Amino acid sequence: MTEKHTLKPYPFSFLVVLSSILIVISILVVTALSALVNGEVKAVLGDMSERVLTSKSDLIVHRVEMYMNQPVQTNQFLASLLKEIEPNSHTRVRQVLLKFFENGIAGGQPIPRIAYTSASGNYLAFSRSKPGEPFLIHTGPRCSKQLVVYNGMTEASGIARIIQNYDPFTRPWFIQAHQTNQPFWTTNYKHISESSGQVMSYRTPVIGKNGQFIGVLTSDIHPEMMRNYLQTLKPFPGSTVLILDDQGNIVTTTHDHHQKRLSKIVSDSSWGHPIALPSLKVLHPNLAKLLADTGPFQGNRSGPVSVEIDGGQFYLLSRPLSVQSGLNNWRLVIITPTNTPFALLKHYQTVTILIMSGVILIS
Repeated sequence: MTEKHTLKPYPFSFLVVLSSILIVISILVVTALSALVNGEVKAVLGDMSERVLTSKSDLIVHRVEMYMNQPVQTNQFLASLLKEIEPNSHTRVRQVLLKFFENGIAGGQPIPRIAYTSASGNYLAFSRSKPGEPFLIHTGPRCSKQLVVYNGMTEASGIARIIQNYDPFTRPWFIQAHQTNQPFWTTNYKHISESSGQVMSYRTPVIGKNGQFIGVLTSDIHPEMMRNYLQTLKPFPGSTVLILDDQGNIVTTTHDHHQKRLSKIVSDSSWGHPIALPSLKVLHPNLAKLLADTGPFQGNRSGPVSVEIDGGQFYLLSRPLSVQSGLNNWRLVIITPTNTPFALLKHYQTVTILIMSGVILIS
């Protein structure tokens, strides 16, 4: 006779308690495993973060150098074209400048302003205070001591404003270019015809086929536009990027507070005059001291250093900038919170635990 076995029914409350216990145990196991490997992962991630930051800093420096060398390359190319043109051929000069202003250097960023001042004092420029908003500037048709700024790229766009008493022969940059016949940078000044604030200009004397001085080429960098470009290059979302000149002054920065201070200084400066840039020693003496005291920041390719700034832990990295024809000893500084990679790890761990808990609960 076959023995029959019957399943003993368990009350519903027991199943609920058992399931709850299994869920809690599973969550505790996942959490314990996560905590167990967290230390090792942090060590590995920290080393990887330093390597990634070093690698990205090399790329950032390369792109910033390309950006800052664009005015040099622009002037070299245009000077080779303009010296072949008759000095009084204003139409041809305008065509050459306009074509390069619109097309620029292949793969490069738009040049904010390209200008040519002839030896006879005629000024012509194409400028953009913001990307996509170009306009024309040239010497007044009836008065050579006027600069006429237009709303767009042609005279038909209408006059935006007229600048009186503009005499290029009295400008220090024109005198220097004429006397030395050497290219140079005019840094950190407020251009008389611009509304975008601080300007850096690369000036190139143009020498004709017969060796005579025929004019001055100018190509600009707008630090405010450079700041927008730096925002796209930041290695991590919480990073800050600064460009310092040879005196340790902040030329541009992605740091909002420092940029507001810089913008205020530029706004209070006089048109056509140099701008007294804020010193890092004044705005952030602790950071300036770290840069001055730490050996690796003197220009070599060592990796980032973990430092304390205002009570927080950061990776600090400094790189020299190599810009053609001047701007020696400029530096690019990158500051990144050390907890940025760990915060990403924590986020992914939390998401993983929630997903696993959900799967266990559904099961």
